[in-house]
Parts: sequence; C-alpha cells; structure tokens
Amino acid sequence: MTGTREEFLDRYRETAPALYGYLWKACAGERERVEDLLQETYAVAITVWQRGRPDDVVLPWLLTVARNKLIDAYRREEREARKLARLGSPVDVTDPFGGAASEHVFAAIRSLPPLQRAVITLRFVDDLSLAETARLLGKRVAAIDSLQRRALQALREILREDDDDDR
Repeated sequence: MTGTREEFLDRYRETAPALYGYLWKACAGERERVEDLLQETYAVAITVWQRGRPDDVVLPWLLTVARNKLIDAYRREEREARKLARLGSPVDVTDPFGGAASEHVFAAIRSLPPLQRAVITLRFVDDLSLAETARLLGKRVAAIDSLQRRALQALREILREDDDDDR
C-alpha cells in the first residue's frame, strides 16, 4: 500500500512533536543537533514511505531511527576526536597548514584530477586504508595505490615548481 503525500504530512504532524521531544532530551537541548537528527530521521521515513511501506512509519519506528542516527553522530564525533588526538596537539582545522601555506597546498590539491583528489582526501583526511578507499571508489587496491602514488608525485612537482618560482 502506498500512502499519499497528504497522508505522510498527517503522519509527520502526528509524530514530530513527540520525536522532537525525545531528541531534545537525548541531545541535552542542543537545538542544532536535534534539528539535524529530526531531518535525517524524516528523510529515512520518506524513503520508506515512498517504497510503499507507510505502515512502518510509526512513532516507535521513528524513535528507533532517530536513536540510531544519534548513535551514528556520536560515533562520527568519536572518530574525529581520535584522529585529532593522534595529531598530538590542538589543531586549527580551518587552516591546518598556517596562512598562505595552506592556500598554496590547497591550490595544488585542487589542480589534481578528481579521482586523485578523492584518493588524497580519503587516505589522508579521512585516514582510510587502501582497501577501504578502493571499496568506496569501486576500484582495485592496486589501482588506488597507483592513483595515490601519482597524486603524491604530482603534488611534489607542483609544490617544488612553486618553490622554485618563489626564489
């Protein structure tokens, strides 16, 4: 049975206050997080609804989805905190290279082909293994290894040329 748009909106109106209240308590009143999780939860609900399962979109199910979304958010934060802790000291995430140097490095990275940029990001920003990167990009590990080597070589050459130009 497929529910109509109006029926979904009715279900939303029925469940949103209780779901918001649950998330408000679960997030200790952190409004931005509550609103993000509410949106993510209803995005899942819309997908389930559109797949012809409107009877699944009930408050207990929505609470479970919201709880899982909250747990996922905390896990992401924990991973990020561990990554920052491995760096040893506080890091200015907005400008990790310091001033003009960061724009110089960012410009070099932006000049790479998109797939090489993706590999650099997944490997060195997200700290994923070659195998994880290969899985996410739908490539073989050997291909990712090759892309990474080419990207790093290209970055070295770009940055070396820029240094030579500055002299």
